[in-house]
Amino acid sequence: MTNQSTELSPDRSNLIFFASADPMVNPSAIISACHFTATARKAGLVAELRLAGDAVRVLDESRRPTGEPGDRLREALERVRSSQARVSL
Repeated sequence: MTNQSTELSPDRSNLIFFASADPMVNPSAIISACHFTATARKAGLVAELRLAGDAVRVLDESRRPTGEPGDRLREALERVRSSQARVSL
C-alpha cells in the first residue's frame, strides 16, 4: 500500500520541486516543476511544489500567459491539484 499522505514525513524522503520563474516570461519552468510534483505523487511519494519569487504570480490567473502556454500551465497546475500535492510559498 502506498503512502498518499500530503503531510511531510520525517521518516521518508520528501521531494520538493522548486520554481521561481515569472510565469509570463518562462511558463515552462513552472510547468516542469508541476509535472515532477504530480508524477512523484502518482508514484506514491511525498512531494511538494514550492513557489518563490515571481513564480507566486501563477496563483493569480490574470498574471498567467494566454494562448497555448497559458493552457499548458493551467493543465499542469490542475494535475498538481488533483494529485493532492502540497503547494507552498
